[in-house]
Amino acid sequence: MKKITFNFSILFACLISVYTFGQSYSGPSTGSVNSGVIVTTDNFLSIPISTEPPAEKHILNLQDYDMGPVFSQGSQKVFDNYVYVEDTNAESPAVNGTGTSFELHSFPANTMTNFDPPDPTMAVGPDHIVTSVNMNFSIWDREGNLLKNIDGVQWFSQVAPAAEVYGDPQVIYDHYENRWFFLFMGVNDGTLKASNLICYSDDENPLGTWYMYRLDTKKHGTVNSNTWGDYPHVGYDDQAIYITTNCFSFSNSFYYSKIRIINKSELYAAEGGPLTYTDFWNITLPNSSQKPISIQPAVSYTPGYNTGYFAWNNSSSSNIYVLYKITNPITNPVLSGVTMTISPPYYPPPRAKQLGGGTLIANLPRMTSVPVLRDGKLYAAHAIRNTQYSAYGSLKYFVIDVNNNSVVEQVEQGAQGYYYIFPSITVDKDHNIGITYSRSGETEYVGAYYSTKLSTDPPGLSPSKVMMEGQGNYNRFGGNAVQRWGDYFAAGLDPVNQYNIWFFSEYAAATNQWRTWLTEIRMKPYAGAFLYTKSNPIEFGELEIGSNPITKIITISNYGDSPLIINNIDSPVGPFTLLTSLSYPVTLNTYDSLDLEIEFNPVDPAIYSELMVFDNNDSNFDGLTLNGNGFVINPAYTGALYATTGAAENGVTITIDKTTGNGTVLGYSNFDNLNSITADPVTSILYGETSTSTQTMLVRINGAGGDGFIQYSLGFGDAVGVTFDSSGTLYVATQIGNIYTVDLSDGSYSLVATANIQLAAVEIDPSTNIMYAVKKIVIGSGKDNIHTIDLTTGEATLVGLTGFGVKTNDLAFDENGDLYGVIGADNEVGQILKINKNDGTGTLIGDVNFMNVLGLAYAVNGSVSSINPNGEETSLPNEFALLQNYPNPFNPNTVIKFSVPVASEVSITIYNLLGQKVNTLINSEVTPGSYNVEWNGTDNSGMKVSSGIYLYKLKANGSNGRNFTQIKKMVLLK
Repeated sequence: MKKITFNFSILFACLISVYTFGQSYSGPSTGSVNSGVIVTTDNFLSIPISTEPPAEKHILNLQDYDMGPVFSQGSQKVFDNYVYVEDTNAESPAVNGTGTSFELHSFPANTMTNFDPPDPTMAVGPDHIVTSVNMNFSIWDREGNLLKNIDGVQWFSQVAPAAEVYGDPQVIYDHYENRWFFLFMGVNDGTLKASNLICYSDDENPLGTWYMYRLDTKKHGTVNSNTWGDYPHVGYDDQAIYITTNCFSFSNSFYYSKIRIINKSELYAAEGGPLTYTDFWNITLPNSSQKPISIQPAVSYTPGYNTGYFAWNNSSSSNIYVLYKITNPITNPVLSGVTMTISPPYYPPPRAKQLGGGTLIANLPRMTSVPVLRDGKLYAAHAIRNTQYSAYGSLKYFVIDVNNNSVVEQVEQGAQGYYYIFPSITVDKDHNIGITYSRSGETEYVGAYYSTKLSTDPPGLSPSKVMMEGQGNYNRFGGNAVQRWGDYFAAGLDPVNQYNIWFFSEYAAATNQWRTWLTEIRMKPYAGAFLYTKSNPIEFGELEIGSNPITKIITISNYGDSPLIINNIDSPVGPFTLLTSLSYPVTLNTYDSLDLEIEFNPVDPAIYSELMVFDNNDSNFDGLTLNGNGFVINPAYTGALYATTGAAENGVTITIDKTTGNGTVLGYSNFDNLNSITADPVTSILYGETSTSTQTMLVRINGAGGDGFIQYSLGFGDAVGVTFDSSGTLYVATQIGNIYTVDLSDGSYSLVATANIQLAAVEIDPSTNIMYAVKKIVIGSGKDNIHTIDLTTGEATLVGLTGFGVKTNDLAFDENGDLYGVIGADNEVGQILKINKNDGTGTLIGDVNFMNVLGLAYAVNGSVSSINPNGEETSLPNEFALLQNYPNPFNPNTVIKFSVPVASEVSITIYNLLGQKVNTLINSEVTPGSYNVEWNGTDNSGMKVSSGIYLYKLKANGSNGRNFTQIKKMVLLK
């Protein structure tokens, strides 16, 4: 780390400022609205968060307004306590180095929208994180699970027309009152309307009820103006919420800055009722007629000041900072300001260059994110031109003592060859500093980073730490066009402990694509021993019985201030084994880590969840929860007609009586869009496909349980059918008519023919190896046509029409060469047809009694001799099995099916998600066979249980010494 101290004299003078609180402004004036509206997140569908933008829409943000250089000279005090830190670009500091920190969570957040710039902003609550980019906002839990993603235009539609909702979002979590507060800019040049669109939650949970208002920004209190408020920012303290905006005319001339004060007590009590607010505008620099742009309100973590604080620095060259104060903000607000002269001056950074060419607009030295006030110190950050290497850009933070109006700390971080973009700062309870930013260089793509400083360190910052490196060049508009890159990022503080810091920043996720990233860190070790691992439970995924075990490296760390002592780790637990050899006791000092290699190697098919217990001195850590799914792919039943359903029936696999059409649930397929299925005539294994526009997933299906597992991802999309010829060669057909063969040993594929018609389904007659097909017709007659396809030329020949006038979803041949088809739309009960191979005419067999039936397959050969009309095997099962309950979700009754191959002691127990036993359905010895057990949604005492997710567990101890345990989930809805 390189540090250089400056003591420059002031060489420039454009504006004379005096170290005083002299101040000119208009106001205060109080405005009001008669009412707001009540909204709830429950009424909004979650929009996709990863949609490729179809077009570019630009947010008005007039960030290129430049008021020119502002310099101070005179006899006032000059603050020259300046430190330059050369960023060594290390991803992590030494254990005891400057800004020691540890990372707790890190995950991707909002992806690219069709708005420029994205303007990422974020706030942290006790249990949730709310992020926003133009023009939507997202609600996450702390593990990175997306709970809601809502379109901002729709969200504010009850208070403002769509054309007025213009993004520039800001979100805060008011830790004093445990409420979320959200702000969008509203403006419409055509109707000359402008507003602050605000809303707040009814409690600490952002899911549920919010109260929403439209506050006119053309009015300053009751005073009319012809301005709209750009670049809104939000600060707060224990009394008020402060909104600052830049007031422009509708012809885009800058007039002045404005501050709006909202009394929190009134706001939160209003709940959609009347609301007042107080405005200051036409604000000047202290003792000057010059009007500053982008005054930033502070977020205060210290109550009792009875003063709102604001900071300003120039958009161009300057050697001053200005501290504004509003005393008595709720009762008798008075605005004042003070100028503080600093040395050396700061200058606009150059546009940020990047690997691959092109520049990013990041040439504003003004603050783009709100400062933080804690215990009389105000912390702020902004970008500047590097004072050592003028061709590059740095970040700078500074600290103001608000009690004596002095700049007590100034730190610049930079490096030759790099550009630091839009820094955002926060400060924890001990005054440890965290700053996030984007960074780019001629040798690196623009990525997301952060730096930290401990309060016990001398002025400085840790080397850059990676949140997510840039993955591609961002030059969407080419040449010398302006590449807007955010306008601000966010650093949020955990409101409960005020030590955990969340960063929300932006990086180039691919060529010409941005994405945001969330990272949680902490700089103060936890009290005592604290065993931490990034993931718990550990997900091992799916593993076929008999294949190579899955191993994972799990890193555990001690993030406590006392040594962590591990006396023992239980192993093995179920199918999980600790492979790492350890000599106990194991001691990890503060920040020490240990890699543990754990293997998942199940013998029996089941969904496993085991606790690998740690005997250690962290009383809050019992061990690692290890989850995995061991599965088998049993061959299909001989003579069974199989089908799959879509989302309307929750993606179940069923068997169908081909004489009546009646369907019986076999189990969940794990997919709700298996469009086509088929049976391998050689191995009797069922295969299916599910497809997007770009890829096709080839799925193997367990013939005994109906559950499916992905085997290969194929590099083409829009598949509509899978089928085998008599030799066991698999064919996959696409909608546009391409027909591929797939090598099942490695997933490679070859195009063998292209049909001269579009396809909707295919099946090969095993007795002749002739491919039959359904032609894809969207509009018009002929949807029920049946063709044959020449696999050498692709020539399609019409066989005839089924006569039902609707598309046949899938086809299947039985051992006699008879052709069957299934029809029915998503919201219709499926029906089975027998189709004449010579003329295509169809004969209705009957209703399947399931909606949205998609795939159809017949097993000529299989594992048992037959299957009866009720879907039960006529021979004994050869494996233990627990099938998915049906129906699911259910109310009030559901059926659970299980099988045992030998006489066994069997119990089936119901648990809630807390692991508490709810009911025991069976606990007795059973003979070999398959069984159905019904649960009516009651506990052991016969009382009805509440809606929710429940677990059911099969435990079987076989007479042959084999033991079997499996757990599945089910949902009770009332």
